[in-house]
Parts: sequence; structure tokens; C-alpha cells
Amino acid sequence: MYPRAGAEFEYVSNAFGRRLAFVVGWLIIFSGILGAATVSLGFAGYFSDLVGLPVLPSAILIIFLLAGILLYSAGPRPGASPETDALDGHHRRCPRLHSVPLCR
Repeated sequence: MYPRAGAEFEYVSNAFGRRLAFVVGWLIIFSGILGAATVSLGFAGYFSDLVGLPVLPSAILIIFLLAGILLYSAGPRPGASPETDALDGHHRRCPRLHSVPLCR
């Protein structure tokens, strides 16, 4: 059984070795960064039309805003340890918007 976080790395590591797993791990990270940048630039085009800001500063603002939300929601929770996070990763803290949870 493989963990949810880093499952690609663990699978490739067990199947083909640590060197190829290292490359696959970095490719997963870069694909996430590239996807976030692409979505951010696309949304920044609409956002700049709405508020009148240039596209690039809007995209940077959106990336920082979404990174802050991600870091807040994936942050440490009371009573958590690496062992319990590996076992029950679905019990993470859920961000709220005006006391309404944004996740299930």
C-alpha cells in the first residue's frame, strides 16, 4: 500500500530505483508549478479586465493568494504527528469563509 502524498515517487522507487524516482518526483513538482502559473495567468487576464490592473501583477497576486490558502489549509493541526498524518491525511484543517467550510 502506497501513501497518498508522494505515491508516484514511492511507486517508481520500488519499481525502478531511487534515481528515476527522484526525476519523477521533480517532474511532478514542476508540473504543479507550471499548471498553477498557467491557470493564474489565464485568470489574471479576466481579473485585470475587471479591476484594471496589469496582467502580470494580477497573476503574481493570485499565485501568492492561492499559496497562502494552501499553506493555511495544509498547516499543522493540534495533536498531529507525522504518524497520524500518514494514516489519516483526510482529517486536515478545513479553511472557512465567513464560518462556512470550504471543503467536505
